[in-house]
Amino acid sequence: MCPATEQRFFGWRLHIIYSLDGLPVAFDLLPARYHDLTAIHELTANLAPGTRVLGDKGYHCLADEASIYASTGVRLVPTRKKNMQPHRWTDEYDLRRYRTRAETFNSQLVNMGIQRLHARSHAGFELKVFALLAALAFVNLL
Repeated sequence: MCPATEQRFFGWRLHIIYSLDGLPVAFDLLPARYHDLTAIHELTANLAPGTRVLGDKGYHCLADEASIYASTGVRLVPTRKKNMQPHRWTDEYDLRRYRTRAETFNSQLVNMGIQRLHARSHAGFELKVFALLAALAFVNLL
């Protein structure tokens, strides 16, 4: 359910963790009805301890940030809302500096046609998404 328009929709959300070079490090494809925080625990499980994952406002939850850090050693650093206490200045600087890169990578996926994928089965759809992610990795390697 979209609260803004009060309409129901069906779709998929692709949660991706990128390296600074634009390579997908971890990703998960979930139904759109799930909250953003549903995927973040699984995505950060195999990352190296000490890694920082920068995210947008959808990934903000102090309890989940603490839980992820306690279980994996990975720091989740989401953009804070205006009425919240900000992060350390270094985290705020990195959020401003690198957030646009993630948006650029997402725009590359849109330009590659990720929003117009059609498949007869969920497995076929997943295969096409994974192929686009591999193509994005090759494009950003060059």
